[in-house]
Amino acid sequence: MKNPYLLYMALTFALLLPPSTLADPTPYVYPPVNAYSVGMGSAGVALAHDPSIIFWNPGGIGLLDRLAVEFSMASSGLESPGSWAFIMANSSDNDDNRFGLGIIRQHSELDESTYKSYTVLLPLATSLKTNSLPIGMTVKMLSEKLNDEDWHFGAGIDFGVMWQTKTGMLLGLSRLNIFGSSLRSYERQTWFGFGWEKKDFPVKMGAQCRLDRPLDLDYINQHYRTGVEIDLTDDKQTAKKEYQYSVQTGFIREGDTNYLSGGISALKIADSVHFSYSMGVDTRTWSHRIYMLTYGYSSLIKKQPRSGLVKWSDYR
Repeated sequence: MKNPYLLYMALTFALLLPPSTLADPTPYVYPPVNAYSVGMGSAGVALAHDPSIIFWNPGGIGLLDRLAVEFSMASSGLESPGSWAFIMANSSDNDDNRFGLGIIRQHSELDESTYKSYTVLLPLATSLKTNSLPIGMTVKMLSEKLNDEDWHFGAGIDFGVMWQTKTGMLLGLSRLNIFGSSLRSYERQTWFGFGWEKKDFPVKMGAQCRLDRPLDLDYINQHYRTGVEIDLTDDKQTAKKEYQYSVQTGFIREGDTNYLSGGISALKIADSVHFSYSMGVDTRTWSHRIYMLTYGYSSLIKKQPRSGLVKWSDYR
């Protein structure tokens, strides 16, 4: 990884491959946001320290203190990817506002049909005076195609809020597609998430469940996601090491489908370049797998972080 620009060029070339050369569909329960999200079981509603928050909860980018840029590729095999993502999350000089950009191309199976989509995300978050309760909104531009039908186009809006306490607890609430088009795959979702992350403690965790039917416990029990991350780097030796490493594991329950995932992340401290690789598999048949690779760069914005916020390097 002496020259990260060579890998950037390779990833960019892969992203531009025409659809006819792409791999088989990936599991629909895994939005191809980034490898870290896959490793954590896509439990991203209350994981404010990762750029994948722009997909799950636009309010969460209000807690970022970095400019982060990522390229990700996903596949159900080891061929060239059918799904990919570009994410940019920015912590602006204005301490009250954050914004981001996401471009996600998904190739998956939906109700036994082949599903293809392009989604452009434009999230914006602003914080209340407490500096610990950011709220956000994402404007979406979508296109989708089922089987051999023509492409259909639409737009939508997401809303989200995140609450961070000084004890390390995070609570997130997001409403995806609260307004939007009538695309067949465009599903309105309400997610409640819980996260916990404490500086100098090697374990972080996140969990979320759907609240579209808040009084139906059976429904909630069939729609939840959990994830745990373990930091493998001794904080006392961080300054002496070239890399920081962490591992993730996650679980998804989506109706009658269960997915188990795992991943590993590395941060090159000197260059602020990070790399993640994850894999998820259906535990009923041990098939319908997803492999995901992320390569990115992050840079600390030169300003004081928000109250109670720890730095990226404490996680990655």
